[in-house]
Amino acid sequence: PRLSPGWDSLITNNCTLNDLDKNRISEVIQTAVREGRMASIAARATIKEILKKFGLMVDEKLTNAAVLLFCKKEEKQFIQSTLKLARFKGIDKREFLDHKSVQGNLFDLYEEAMKFFRSYLPVAGRFEAGNPFRIDTPAIPYKVLREALVNALCHRDYSMRSGSTYIAFYDDLVEIVSAGKLPPGITVSALSKKHESYPRNHLVAKVLFACGMIEQWGSGTYDMIQLCKESENPIPKFEETTGSFSVTLPLK
Repeated sequence: PRLSPGWDSLITNNCTLNDLDKNRISEVIQTAVREGRMASIAARATIKEILKKFGLMVDEKLTNAAVLLFCKKEEKQFIQSTLKLARFKGIDKREFLDHKSVQGNLFDLYEEAMKFFRSYLPVAGRFEAGNPFRIDTPAIPYKVLREALVNALCHRDYSMRSGSTYIAFYDDLVEIVSAGKLPPGITVSALSKKHESYPRNHLVAKVLFACGMIEQWGSGTYDMIQLCKESENPIPKFEETTGSFSVTLPLK
């Protein structure tokens, strides 16, 4: 089933062009050109032209997707665009070692989460004969964490004001939770193989695909499983609960 235009295509914000991170927009375009996902002429386009090309601006007004992706003013960002990060002591939620809440655009949240992963993810180092450099192996491959994180930020149900994207780090696993169930047409069992893609937030997904943060429609969760198998990590667990979707990644 094809989804009707989503919440990200609505204009229910008070953000203006001046509130957007223009450097970030330029970076996205440069990356998209380098990845071969946009023609080189795009690098010479104005900010307005770029936004209109992606459907992020309609009749001189910014769509909600433009705000989610590029708004640099926290006071004009949606409350839904919040990331909660927690490192717990042990294997349950009884004691915090660290926790914080971050509000910002999708790229800012992505960078904060990756910093958090690097702070707490155990890394094993070893030396091999004939190689003078140490080989570092994280307890979960960074590509897997990145994929799970991008999926959570891209596909969460932003029409729900309650709930946020949430990362919980324990001694034995990482859990990434996003608000909203899977889009219609996708089941939990379908996630372990290549499947049709029904992005809930079409405009957000379009930009993330252009700059290489989403590799191929419908393959992200399948790729996570394959990467875990290749690195001999336990495979991810996908779960739908009341009003949310979670990915559990056990540490190696």
